[in-house]
Amino acid sequence: MTRIRHAAAGLLLVGGMVACGSGHNSTSTELDPLTTVAVSGESLKAVSSKLCDLTGTIRNLTSDHSLDVMLHYQAFDDLGNFVGQTEIGIAELAPGETRSFEATAFLTDSGLTPCTGISHFERDQTSVVVG
Repeated sequence: MTRIRHAAAGLLLVGGMVACGSGHNSTSTELDPLTTVAVSGESLKAVSSKLCDLTGTIRNLTSDHSLDVMLHYQAFDDLGNFVGQTEIGIAELAPGETRSFEATAFLTDSGLTPCTGISHFERDQTSVVVG
């Protein structure tokens, strides 16, 4: 079963359906993201004039552990000013599995950031634990 959690909005997508839940185990030891996962194809996706999602693909590089992964992104305007953030949790990524993900909306204290307000984004945090 595919489970993806978007922490900022508190959503858990289960096979394309929305449900409540959590996919991150706070008692597990963190693993090195450079040797356990590969994240690629990250890009912005305009869902509406006010809603900008971030899509990408993640692969579990291990051969023996299911992983729970948390990705955090920051977005910036043309001048380099912070304009929003988004976070997504990917639960139970099986050994060798590649999965697409979609983080819903870049948020600030004042609301949503549209794609037109984002010049570039960066992943500033990746945490990985055994699932």
